[in-house]
Amino acid sequence: MSAFFKKTLSGITNWFKGWTKAKSALAIGLALVLLGGFIASMIQTDFFNVSIETKTIEVDITASVDATSGAISKVEQTGVPTWSTADIYRPKSASKDNPVPMILVAPGIQRTKETQASFCIELVRRGYGVICLDPYGQGESSPSYESQSATREGYGLFHWMDYLYTAEGMAEFDWVDYTRIGATGHSAGGNGAQKLAEREGKLANDTKQPSRLAAIYVTGFIRGWSWKNTTCNIGISYSAADEGAFQNETAVKKAEIEAKKAEIEAKKAEAEAKKAAGGILTAEEELWLTATLTADEEFWLTVGNADMRYAPESIKIVNYQLERAGEAKIEEVEVGAYYGNPYEGTFAIINNESCLHAMQPYDA
Repeated sequence: MSAFFKKTLSGITNWFKGWTKAKSALAIGLALVLLGGFIASMIQTDFFNVSIETKTIEVDITASVDATSGAISKVEQTGVPTWSTADIYRPKSASKDNPVPMILVAPGIQRTKETQASFCIELVRRGYGVICLDPYGQGESSPSYESQSATREGYGLFHWMDYLYTAEGMAEFDWVDYTRIGATGHSAGGNGAQKLAEREGKLANDTKQPSRLAAIYVTGFIRGWSWKNTTCNIGISYSAADEGAFQNETAVKKAEIEAKKAEIEAKKAEAEAKKAAGGILTAEEELWLTATLTADEEFWLTVGNADMRYAPESIKIVNYQLERAGEAKIEEVEVGAYYGNPYEGTFAIINNESCLHAMQPYDA
């Protein structure tokens, strides 16, 4: 036995000879850390039935993120590369002979792929493959040349979708069912998923080919969208207690009504004061004395800012799909109801659970 090993063995022996409560606590602590890490690994991999790897792709971002625009590559202009990093979740059962659906996942602003791990694990347990990315400028992905990354490039969803359809991507992901690729995202990531749906729909319409995207499911984001190209199924989950609902169309509408109500009360008070002082009211002032809000306006003041039954945004989504399906439009959404046809890409569902915005990815 070499002198080194003798010295090491002697040191370990002496350490145990001098065993104390502090050393016992340290040993127990280290054992718990190792055990906890092992258990966490088992849970994350569904007891080793799932493989998880991290992959980075280099992306060539153009000024418009539109391959048909002829925009000059920003990478060529500056010489500064850009890349997107994602965790790839693959069920052990997935293979070329047994392909599985794939879900692209985008976190929200100031969030990394690790924050979405809980439902990525659940998706893969249910037989889906998952690509969960770090948005540009967050986590391990590079900054973007786009000032509105979620809107202009889906936080990286555009580039991962394109990569899947490269020769390299198709060889690497030969275990994916390319007819069942979906996307989901929370908050700004949900905005990115909607923009991906519009982008893929436009591509499908322009090329007269089926959309590469089968469905999207968005949580925690609903405002500022236009629907004109999307050709896939749509699911929305917006919390009735979302703190950001003050930005929605219902809140804007209610603010306008509140302003009108305040004007009526002020004008009425002025007219009443003038009348009490013996003044002669004009025809307009007489009208202010009897002015009231309409029944419809009174109703809107009772509607919650995030009530998806009446939200103009949710009604637009459902009616967009119903029009594509050739069905009659609705004026009020039935939360949780199925609209359209999922086999024709015209399906829509609106959910409206109650939780805080940041907690919704774990509740939706």
